[in-house]
Amino acid sequence: MATISLDPRLNLSIAKDHRQHGVVTDEIEGIIRVYKDGHVERPPIVPNVVCTVASEPDVASRDVAINKITNVWARFYVPRCQQGKLPFLVYFHGGGFCVGSAAWKCYHEFLAPRIVSRPPTRTAVMPCCGPNNKR
Repeated sequence: MATISLDPRLNLSIAKDHRQHGVVTDEIEGIIRVYKDGHVERPPIVPNVVCTVASEPDVASRDVAINKITNVWARFYVPRCQQGKLPFLVYFHGGGFCVGSAAWKCYHEFLAPRIVSRPPTRTAVMPCCGPNNKR
């Protein structure tokens, strides 16, 4: 069961008045709600962490914009003491490209320690989440 925090101090963007977006066309309760006008709500299921949060002292992480228009970005993890070229691994988080974030604490804590144990550079990609990016 997911836990959702609605603490106002977290400055989360959850619509206060659901009527402003009209009829809900699709919903997975507590996960995602899609309105007829195209608006999508994704309650904060897992806390996000900034890339500067050091879950592993020997690993540096950085967020990089891939496409600013569609808000596609990636979080890179690199060993701090590595010299020379490194293998490159891309990690796509679960969530069916509808929910989830490369900034989720669980992914950050999962990927950072693996850089120390096996030193390829890793990146977690945050693609534009559907369905609000329909064309």
